[in-house]
Amino acid sequence: IRDDTVTLLNRSQRARYSSLYASQESKIGQKMKLLAGVRLSSYELSTGLLFEPRLNLNYDLTDKFKLKSAYGIHYQFANQIVNQNISEGSREFWLLSDGELIELSKSTHYVAGISYKTNGWLVDMETFYKDLEGITEFSLQFQRGINDSVNELFRSGNGLASGIELLIQKTQGKYTGWVSYTLSDIRNTIPELNSGFAYRPLHYQRHEFKMVHSVEVDDWTLSTNFIYGSGNSFSEPSNRYQIELLDGRTLEYVGLGVRNGSFNPPYIRLDISANYDFEMGKAKARLGLSLFNLLGRRN
Repeated sequence: IRDDTVTLLNRSQRARYSSLYASQESKIGQKMKLLAGVRLSSYELSTGLLFEPRLNLNYDLTDKFKLKSAYGIHYQFANQIVNQNISEGSREFWLLSDGELIELSKSTHYVAGISYKTNGWLVDMETFYKDLEGITEFSLQFQRGINDSVNELFRSGNGLASGIELLIQKTQGKYTGWVSYTLSDIRNTIPELNSGFAYRPLHYQRHEFKMVHSVEVDDWTLSTNFIYGSGNSFSEPSNRYQIELLDGRTLEYVGLGVRNGSFNPPYIRLDISANYDFEMGKAKARLGLSLFNLLGRRN
């Protein structure tokens, strides 16, 4: 609904979905393990069966080092539609893929990595590449008049996501925890948006760093959680102008710069917690206290 008066889209949706999945795990020689699978899906609002193969291949270089790779095709039937409004912020909504307004979303995943595991420690590194199809965004800029087709408000395109993830984890002992870092890039291309050039989506986040630490001291468990994420992108206003109508009314318009070409400040959060384990007769109990956003960041 626009301006609480004009209804742009009024739709009730329902669709049946069923799937059949099978997988087979096999050893190839002494060091290689293959997990192959396939999902056959039937979705009421699309034609024909959907074929989704999955493949995982692991190779033991040594007792501690392992190479791994994966491939898969994935479909998504419920889609979060981006509705970016400069005056009202981001107001996403959900619609089912129907082959008309909303295309069926498809993602092809390619993953490769290496891991090292020894004495309660795990070091893992993965690279990923995802080919995205059927990305849909909603925009009022294509509306010419109230009676225009609602199809003109939805635009679809493709995208590419890639990155690298690093994890260092301690899994055993009085002290456990992990540190992770993700470097990623996502670019969408919708011909009618951003003059046809690729642009970053709203959820784009270049860097993400996380730390989790937990230590046990007698009956106490003390934990910390720290998150740093580079600021997500948004479209920044570049100009503002007014048009006076024949009836004397004035309409104000806000122009935008590069689509999602600006960035919010980074997201930073530190949490701490303490838990105390004790017994009440035959019952075991835990008393805990958690403090969130200890640094008082306005994220």
